[in-house]
This record gives sequence, C-alpha cells and structure tokens, in this order.
Amino acid sequence: MSAEHAVPGEMILGQVEPEPARTSGRPHRAASPLSLEFVQELEAARRRVSVLEEANQAIHESLHRISRLSAFSEGLDRSASLGDVSDLLFEEVKGILPAKILMLALVEATGHEFRPHRVAPPEAAAAAAEEMRAQMAAGMFGWAVNLRRPTMISAVCLGANLILVPLATTRRTVGMLMIATMLSAESVQQQHLTLVAVLARQAAECIDNLRLAEEIRRQNEALQQTAETALARRVADLGLLVETARTVSGPLDTEAVLRHVAEVTSRHLGAPTVGVSLLQPDGRLPFTAGVGLAPECRQCAGVAVEDGGLAGWVATHCEPLMIPDVWADPRNRCCEVGRAGGLASYLGVPLVARDRVVGVLSVMGEAGREFTTGEVALLTGLAAQGALAIENARLFADVERRMEEQRRSMARLVHSARMASVGLLAGGVAHDINNPLCIISNHLQLLRLQAEALPQAVADALGPIETSVQRIATSVEAILEYARSNPGERQATDINEAIRRMRLLLHYHPLCRRLRLITDFGEEIPPVSLDRGAWDQVMLELLTNAHEAASECGAARISTRVLATGEPANPSPPPAWVEVVVADDGPGIPPEALPRVFDPFFTTKGPEKNLGLGLGICRDIVTEHGGRLRVESDGRSGTRVIIELPASPGGGIVEASCGG
Repeated sequence: MSAEHAVPGEMILGQVEPEPARTSGRPHRAASPLSLEFVQELEAARRRVSVLEEANQAIHESLHRISRLSAFSEGLDRSASLGDVSDLLFEEVKGILPAKILMLALVEATGHEFRPHRVAPPEAAAAAAEEMRAQMAAGMFGWAVNLRRPTMISAVCLGANLILVPLATTRRTVGMLMIATMLSAESVQQQHLTLVAVLARQAAECIDNLRLAEEIRRQNEALQQTAETALARRVADLGLLVETARTVSGPLDTEAVLRHVAEVTSRHLGAPTVGVSLLQPDGRLPFTAGVGLAPECRQCAGVAVEDGGLAGWVATHCEPLMIPDVWADPRNRCCEVGRAGGLASYLGVPLVARDRVVGVLSVMGEAGREFTTGEVALLTGLAAQGALAIENARLFADVERRMEEQRRSMARLVHSARMASVGLLAGGVAHDINNPLCIISNHLQLLRLQAEALPQAVADALGPIETSVQRIATSVEAILEYARSNPGERQATDINEAIRRMRLLLHYHPLCRRLRLITDFGEEIPPVSLDRGAWDQVMLELLTNAHEAASECGAARISTRVLATGEPANPSPPPAWVEVVVADDGPGIPPEALPRVFDPFFTTKGPEKNLGLGLGICRDIVTEHGGRLRVESDGRSGTRVIIELPASPGGGIVEASCGG
C-alpha cells in the first residue's frame, strides 16, 4: 500500500531508510596500487564474513521460530477448550512483542459480531472492551478483517498503539487479537508481525476445530437424546399396548374395556378429551366411554353415521383422520363447548374387528397440537385391541346367554319330567286310595241306616269318621285333578283357588311340619291364564325356599291383590294385574348377593341344599305367562318374592307358545 492510500492514523510497516555512506574523518589520500588491492580484498572478505554471520543469525532465529511454532502447534493440539487456546496464544505473543494489554474477541458461532472472550491482565477487561467498541464503531475491525493481515493503528482509550490481528481460516473469520503496545510503528519488525500472524492463523484453525467439535458433540447429544426419547417412547408405547392387552384379555366387560382404552390414551398422549363411540344397529355413533367429555358433548355425539361428523367420516372410510383445526373443517359437527374449552386438533381411528367397523376412537387436543405418525400408529394399535375385546365380549355374552337358556331349558325339562312322574304316581296312589275309601264310605252309610240299633258310643264315633273320610276324598280329588293337568295347557284360573289347592296338597308335606302357611287373599281377583302344572311348580319352589330360609316354627305368608293401572310397578296395560307375594321371616338375602339371585347355579344355601336354578326357572315361567317376577330383601329380616300376572281376557283354555 502506498503512503497516499494509507488510512489516517496507520503507520506503514516494513519501510527502511537507506543508511548514509560511511566516511572517515582523515583526509583522503591516494593509495598505492598494492595496498589498494589488499584493502579491497580485505573489505570483500569482511563483507563475506558479515554476510555469513547474518545468515547464521537468521538460521538460528528461523530455527528458534520453527521450534516455538512447533511447540505452539503441539500446545494447540493438547488444548481442550477456547480458554486453553487463548492462554497459549497470549503467552506466545508476549514472547514476541512487549504487550501492555492483550484481548481475544471471538465471532459468535451463530452471527457476525465480535464478543470479548479473554483479556490479559484481567483487571484491564473493562478498558479493553471499551477500546474494542470504539474501534468497531470506527470500522477498524472490519477493515482489518478485509486486509487479512496484522494492522497497527492508534488506540482511542488505552493511550497506546494497537495491533489488530485477524484470526481467520480458509473458511471464515473466527476472531480478532487486539494487542496494545507502547512500541512505535518504526520499532515493530515485520518478521515479528508475520510470526504473530502465523500464530493467529494456527489459533484460528484450532478455535474453528474446537467449535466444530463442540457443534458435533451437541448434535450427537441431541441425536442421542432424540434416540433415547424415541426409544423411551417406543418402550412406553409397547408397555401401554401390553398393559392394554392384559386388561382386555381379562373379564369381558365391554364398558370396562372402553373406559380403560380411553384413560390410557388420554394419559399417554396427554390429550384432555378422549371418546370411544360404538356403532349401534340403528347406525348411530354414541359415546360409550370417554375422558374429559362434557355432558353436552355426550348428548350431541349420538348422531347417525350418514349425518356426517368427523367420527362418522372415520367409520365410513375405515381409516385414520387427523385435522389440525376442526373449526375450519366443513365435516365438523362439534358444538361450541369444545371451542370454549380450547380444543381444536382432532385424531380419530376406526375400531375394526373381523374386517368390520365396530366404533371410533377419537382424541381432541389443544389448538396447534400436531399428532405424529407414531401416535397414530399407537392409537391404531389401541383401537385394534379395544375392537377385538369388544367383539369377543359380544360373542362371549351371546354364548353365555345361549348356554344359560340351554341350562334353564334342561332344568325345566328335568323338573317337568319329575313333576310329570310325580303326577302319574299321585294319580295311581289316588286311585288306589279312592277305591277302598269308597268301600269305607259305603259302609259308613250303611251304619248310619242302622244307627238306632247301634250303641250310643258307636253312633257318636261315626261323625268324626265321616268327616275324616270326606277330607281324604277331597285330598284325593285334588291329587287326581293335579294328575289330569296337561303341561303347556293354560286356562283361566282363580289364583286364590289355585293357591288353596296347593296348600291342601302341601298339608301333609314335610314342608309344613316346620313352616306355617298364612294366606291373605284379596277380593274380586280376576282370573289369570295359567298353566296349572307350571304354576304349582313355581309355588312349590318358592315355598321350598321359604322353608329353607325360615327359622324353627317360622312362617310364610302368601298374599294376593289387584294392581290398579298406573301404580309404579304396573305402568302399562293390561288394565288389571294380579299380584302374588310370597314372604318369609328368614334372615333375608345379603345386598351383594341380591343382584345375582337369578344367575344359573348361584345359591346362598350351599350346593348340598340347592342347585341355584329355582328362582331362574320361576322367573322364566312367569315371563312366559306374560308376567314379571322380582325379589326384595333388606338383608336383615325376610325375603319377598313379588309376582305380577296379567288378568285373563276371558275364560277357556289357551294354548301356550311353549310349555312350562
């Protein structure tokens, strides 16, 4: 750079003024040719020696510089931080130039501004920072970076000269070394500046490598953290699927399975609202279970599939649906309750079992929530497990219902066959009793004709005998009537008379030895269409239960009455219902067992006393008669079995659809 192009304040380095010719103080005189030649040779030899000495000195200095640069390079290789690099650089620079203050400013990794990094001595940090700001404001840092070589300028705040040395690599500038020195521009040798520039170049490469290594380390840590997070998420997802699989493989309770799926989905995805909709036979998609659903949402969610809606779209297309803002989607049918709650994003997946959509699992999140492909896959897996569990629960319920019907049918058949055998036996016994009873009755009539010839004591004994014979005849007639009844045949029956007949049959039954039967018959009871054999079976079963529950000398009360239309137990036609109540004074049924009294093979008496089929059979018989049967007990004092039967529309025999 020429002097006329120099920046104001800069001193041009490397210019050396020519030395004036040396002259002797003695007067010049002409030398002889011989002495003149000798002097010239001597002077030439002296110059050669001087050149050799200078060359030797230069070699030594070069070796020293090479040694220092080699040591500096080794030190940089061992440096593990930017602080190590700056300390090593400061130490080497101090060995080259007398520095008052040294400051290393680094360019930010994400920008282009210089920031103070290290100052020596530390107490001069404030003054050095102020000087740096002044030079940057004057544009000296940018000018030095463009020159890409050491530049000496005048200090603004430090009262010294400054040497700005850019730290630059072939790729970018990483910093600036600022050297405050009391040396003038004429006293600073170019070789020293060159050496400082070499040190700065090596330091820049090392700083750049350290930053690159730090960036790679941060990237590796971020990648490792991302991988660990993804792995943890995957493990959590697999754990969730395993947990759900264990839950749905347990008791086949559809409501419990759906509630579990909704709860684990909400917890795992951090979603405030999760709903499970099951497809109904009529095409509706009501919410069956959910988390965070407002009552209004439950009410407006039961729309038909063809009416649209996001869940309806998922069920129709049988594929997942993600929407970042449901309020901007024309398919949305949600009410404003969700908008007020800050919900906007939607993710829905179909519940598919056996290639058939059985429902939809819907998740709603806050505005801006974006569901990942992993979350979609997880939700799809949960939906698949839930759908399979729902389908299995339905199949299990159907099989269980059919098995229960089969068990009850078998029990009714066995019981009916037993009752038929008893009827045949009773008919035979009745005939066997009736024949000798007729002989006894005839002879009593003959004796009555001869009463005047009989002793008074004998005549008085005939009255009780005739009464007993009449009772036996009445009992035999009841047995014959029972034996003549055909299973499955119904006829209009006086319910009070049917109960009296059953009581007469049970008069000598072992049931009545410890159980007192009390009757309370209502008046004007309309006839009821009954299968008399099946009705006797019901009464016998209920009285057997009362006998087993009653204490010593206990009692069972049988009452009848007419239920008027509109009573709580009789809200619907026909206009008249007949109520029969069988109540005992036993200990009652525990509250926890009451809901299960109709379950097959359930009993509170133990299998040695009861198979647990009686009440279920009684309910089925009453139901087949168009009636209702329920059990009431407070678990402390007695049990009441209430039977409600519709009044018969007319007399005569009515064929039943199925037998009792």
